[in-house]
Amino acid sequence: MKIRISTDSTADIPVSLQRDLDIPVLPLTIETVEGQEWMDGIDVTTDSFADYLEKAEQLPTTAAVPPLDYVNLFENTFAAGYTDLIHVSLNGSGSSTFQNSILAREMFYQDHPDAKNSFRIHLLDSRTYSMGYGLGVIHAARMAREENASVDRILEYLEDWIAHNVVLFVPLELSFVRKSGRISGAAALIGDALGLKPVITFEDGSAKTLEKARGEKMAMRSVIRLMNATRSPGTPISIVGGADPSVNAAWDAMVRKEITDTSEIVAAQLGCVITINSGPKAFGIIYRI
Repeated sequence: MKIRISTDSTADIPVSLQRDLDIPVLPLTIETVEGQEWMDGIDVTTDSFADYLEKAEQLPTTAAVPPLDYVNLFENTFAAGYTDLIHVSLNGSGSSTFQNSILAREMFYQDHPDAKNSFRIHLLDSRTYSMGYGLGVIHAARMAREENASVDRILEYLEDWIAHNVVLFVPLELSFVRKSGRISGAAALIGDALGLKPVITFEDGSAKTLEKARGEKMAMRSVIRLMNATRSPGTPISIVGGADPSVNAAWDAMVRKEITDTSEIVAAQLGCVITINSGPKAFGIIYRI
């Protein structure tokens, strides 16, 4: 049995871990109003993209991973002798990426009917974003490569992770959230005037504001408090940040000071797709309840 774990670029898995764990990452496409097309994480990085966003009057749009990219992944994985591929996609209610993976699987087996008994393709909808599923993918890849875990065990782990992970996320520039349509112009104007920062989570694939904190530091404290109230002790977490080094450093230091158990902490940068909706200045944390 030979198992491979794959995902898409919105998982925001650090490149070093992608390479070390041999995790294929399919990029979404970013389309600008000027007609440019960038492959997320390949043609553009968060830091360079942040410079573009600061000057853009209209936000770029994103395009899902096309079925052909999935077919190519399936072809390459099958040819490499794998018996199973487990692919985890970003939130299916916010993108057609997951649906495209299902279509691609049908296309692959139509072209390779002989592969049905020797090569299984398992497709999972993460129902979330960023390291909300990226952290689960990292541990699933370790299970496959380092623990020689069975497919059933890895799938059980991923399904449990999807059901119990929590994303707490704070965009610091409400103008970007307004442009993306996540909040109204009036709410953004009032929020900016009062210095309010929304603490956002995802429930069943939909964004939900849990509370609003006044100022960056209070928002960080709110996230820590919410995490401490629900997190399973000893479980891994991921610290995520945008393109502002000072915000990222302050957030990283606060979390590491707060976490006193022996949990693994994986630091990651929010990718371009998330940055379109959050703006370059943002932070968040992912953990398991």
